[in-house]
Amino acid sequence: MARGQWNAWRNTPVDGLLVGVDMPHTLDENESHMQTRIFNRAHNIMAHGRPLSTYLHHSPNGGERVKKVNSKGGTYCPEVQKMKSMGTKSGWPDLECTLACGGYTGFYIELKYGKGRVSPEQIRRHRELRQVGRKVMVCYSSRSALEALIEYVSQPLTIPMLSDAELDQVEGDET
Repeated sequence: MARGQWNAWRNTPVDGLLVGVDMPHTLDENESHMQTRIFNRAHNIMAHGRPLSTYLHHSPNGGERVKKVNSKGGTYCPEVQKMKSMGTKSGWPDLECTLACGGYTGFYIELKYGKGRVSPEQIRRHRELRQVGRKVMVCYSSRSALEALIEYVSQPLTIPMLSDAELDQVEGDET
């Protein structure tokens, strides 16, 4: 989608979706700010009958963490150690859209700010995700990430959503 088209389709139904993403032309301050802007806008974008935010998840892999000094003078981060023991994976993309659309089984976005570059671990992880049918992109602004998300969820579902009766049957297994 060309940047000039952005405001032309604001709040316009597109293939069953209501698009309402009015983004100012300001630069994002950092990746955390980008993620916040994306989620704030995603609450107002309808995707297959629900707000897009329903299907989005952020993995808190990066960011600043408080480090401590051990008895030998080395540093460590208890929070990172705990996250790794709980299954957090290095190189995992920042955002995940759980909807299966356009022939894919999910959509992952790695956000980069400024001159940020994709690490070798991220490249390896992105390849693993693509091998199992996920779409993976790297975006350098909240605006480009939202454009990519809207384009993705505008496509037909790869896997149809369950009906209420089917969902009741599946959820019955949880009790």
